[in-house]
Amino acid sequence: MPAPATDLVADLAALVPRPDLGASRWRHPAVARRFFAPSAAYAVEALRGRRRVLDVGCGYGTVALELARAGHQVTAIDASDEACAVARRTLAGTDAVVVHGTFGADELHDGAFDAVRFGRSLHHVADVDAVAERAALVLAQGGALVVEEFCAERVDHATSAWLASLAASLVAAGDAEPGGIEDADAVESLWARKRRELSLRTGADMWAALGARFVLADPVWFPYLWVDVAKHVVDEGRAGMVAELAEGSEAAMIAAETIPGVAFRATGTVR
Repeated sequence: MPAPATDLVADLAALVPRPDLGASRWRHPAVARRFFAPSAAYAVEALRGRRRVLDVGCGYGTVALELARAGHQVTAIDASDEACAVARRTLAGTDAVVVHGTFGADELHDGAFDAVRFGRSLHHVADVDAVAERAALVLAQGGALVVEEFCAERVDHATSAWLASLAASLVAAGDAEPGGIEDADAVESLWARKRRELSLRTGADMWAALGARFVLADPVWFPYLWVDVAKHVVDEGRAGMVAELAEGSEAAMIAAETIPGVAFRATGTVR
């Protein structure tokens, strides 16, 4: 398991190598930037002109920081103590506010925001319908939604075989540490266990809940699993190269419909 990010500042513009974090997305700056920068860019573009933004499941505050830099008034909320501690360091020097709490069990006022962003947080929610309803309530009239989500149920055998083949070849070459993803059956079992033990919501669950309260644009599926390989690469320079090649491979296979995308981005407006 990755070590706790006790002193991390998750600013993509100021990252340094963190081998002490082990197999973490933050281990290599090149990997972290490749993984998180598109999320930030998408949010900044989609929320242009929306002043007050609520970032639900803000994590370490990476996207919230870029939104603050773009001139938004940001409130970032997360249920994790560790995430909020890192987010406060990341957002130091901005006007962004970090709230430690569970969305829906908070003191946020109805109509207080011009936009809500969910950053890979909905699939962890027990009552996704209630959370979607709450999101609609905290938005002002005409408020916008930005969602980036992960659908674990879409990790099928073809996807697992692609990921395992890539991971196994890197381990065999001595470029990466074993991560338990070098066998396709093991990858499928891993995600099946996570879905069961963590009660992860499906893409259909999330889309139905959001669609009842928001007019949604078509989802854009994007490469996501490549990072599980790149974060196990030991050398910083090799990690950046592996990340680029693995992401490109996953993107090409999604485009060719050889494997399904497992993560999507979408926008919407309140009905």
